[in-house]
Amino acid sequence: VYSSSVSHILRNLVGFRSSDLILSCWSFAKTQHKSGAFFQKAQEVLSTDVSRLTSTDISMMLWSLSRADCGFNDVLLSSLSHRAAMECRTMPLKALLVTCTAFARLGFAQQSILVELYRSLYPLLPDLSNGQFAHVFLLFSMSGLRDGAFVNRMLNEGAGRLDRLHGRSLSNFVVACSKTTTLSELQMHGLENRLKQHTMLLLPKLSVEAGAGGGPLLDIFLAAPSYLVLPEDDCLEVARALSGHIPGMGAAELTRCLLGFAKAKLMHKPLLLPLFYKLHKARDQLQPEDLVSCIWSVHLLGFCKPKLRRSLGFMLTQHAKNRRIAPRSLLQVMPALGNLHMWGRLPLSLQRGVWRLAGEDQRRCVPEPPEKVMQPSTGPDEGPPPEKPWCLPRLVPGLLRRRMKRGQIVVGAQQLESLPLGQQMAELKEREEQGLAEVNQKPPVTGRTAVDDFVRLVQRL
Repeated sequence: VYSSSVSHILRNLVGFRSSDLILSCWSFAKTQHKSGAFFQKAQEVLSTDVSRLTSTDISMMLWSLSRADCGFNDVLLSSLSHRAAMECRTMPLKALLVTCTAFARLGFAQQSILVELYRSLYPLLPDLSNGQFAHVFLLFSMSGLRDGAFVNRMLNEGAGRLDRLHGRSLSNFVVACSKTTTLSELQMHGLENRLKQHTMLLLPKLSVEAGAGGGPLLDIFLAAPSYLVLPEDDCLEVARALSGHIPGMGAAELTRCLLGFAKAKLMHKPLLLPLFYKLHKARDQLQPEDLVSCIWSVHLLGFCKPKLRRSLGFMLTQHAKNRRIAPRSLLQVMPALGNLHMWGRLPLSLQRGVWRLAGEDQRRCVPEPPEKVMQPSTGPDEGPPPEKPWCLPRLVPGLLRRRMKRGQIVVGAQQLESLPLGQQMAELKEREEQGLAEVNQKPPVTGRTAVDDFVRLVQRL
């Protein structure tokens, strides 16, 4: 249905209103139907005039651009963001939340616009539900803004809502706190012990709500142990609650789970062995960034099964051969590459690229790669290289210098060069001398015979 509707919409694009076109974009993005031609044309039409769009239209279009993953028009995004900043004080609450979510997904980092959006949310915090409040706090922590007044307001609001935060809202609040505040700031608001107790109390319920993919429990396992300084028994309890969902996790979630074990420094083989086995089975689905994260995690743990080590090494070699891993991404994991004996499996060109970027401390962890072997050039005393009829003449030292020798004067400012390069050049030189003799016998050049003399000179050359 969506594939056939694209051609119909493009043919009748003139008859569509802006709101209808935005609604179509939202529908395509909602169903994750990718159509680059449709989104490109729709953005071109909408970028001509955004003054007629309502705040709801602006939020829907921004959300569609963030969800469609078909590229965005810089002119349209600039116009929509400017309108959002101008009208954020009068936007409906739902449209404002959707706009903040869209900017977070797009990776929008223009501070002046983001400041206006989040300041407009400041007086609306009491009207938010618990889930909306935690979601706004998470979006703010991902925006890169540093606003102490807003953070204190969110912590005060969170202290009053903590007992009502469950599931996803609790995990969002924990992650947001770990990104924006320190443990001492939590203590000032009386949240440190309460947050620990509330999280551990809801573990059974979180284990049920996590579903097949881990979800909120995985986010808490990544943030809470190191941020809240949980004791080892509590970390082990969180890991046990999460271990039942390992069989249903994808490659990206398995990577995050292994990173959680490494950050918590939790060395518990009954929980790690099923995770290692699942990672070994999902090795073909590991993206380069996931692979680098796994290598660093097993290095921090100090424990890795041989089968998983071989799988990680094989995938590292495959990604390196396909040029999917940049040298800078391997720079921070050089100790792990040396410890796991994976450094020698990298291509020499990649080793040299990483070595050039590394510092002295990092270079101590791996052996220095060999220098690139340059083909020796033929020197003037070694004689000419063997002739190849299919190859152009090689450049040898002094060739251009010999070409700068002054030749015999033919006419006026014209000069010919003479290079003793065989019988053919000798014959050519003899012809030139004969032509020079003919020229010398002729009367001086006048304006009437200049063209004729030039033609003869060209023919002789």
